[in-house]
Amino acid sequence: MPTAETNIDQAEFDDEALLRLLRPYVDQVDGPSPLSYELAYAALELSTLDAELAELTFDSALAADEELLAIRASLSRRFLSFALGDGLALELDVLERRVVGTVAGVQLTGVEWRSGSTAGKLGVVEGDEFVMDPCPEGPFYLLLTMADRRVVTDWLMLY
Repeated sequence: MPTAETNIDQAEFDDEALLRLLRPYVDQVDGPSPLSYELAYAALELSTLDAELAELTFDSALAADEELLAIRASLSRRFLSFALGDGLALELDVLERRVVGTVAGVQLTGVEWRSGSTAGKLGVVEGDEFVMDPCPEGPFYLLLTMADRRVVTDWLMLY
């Protein structure tokens, strides 16, 4: 590494030559984190651009009510609710790594989860319920397909 006493003529190095010299050191010292890779893969996922975004309306992990916090702490259970529009709601019941989701009043034709570069399809039970067991580690989102539209949740981190 050059010191303060080293005199480098900057005219000797063009930008590309300087980058070639520095690249091995940058990768050794400050390479991208695994989360950076996950987020980059997620940013490239464009197939849900036409889906409506479900609005998170309740999350028991964020509840300010002391009674709800006591229940959540004792059961290790989490409840989330999303507004899907047209009076529909997605309810998620999370117990450890198992998630049961319900959308009452509508027939689900498909449910998928996506997490960076990985994805999976979930089976629909009785038309309006699905089970994810186990749920993916790290951030993921759900994509619900109904007869007339698709709805996607925001990124979720359940544990």
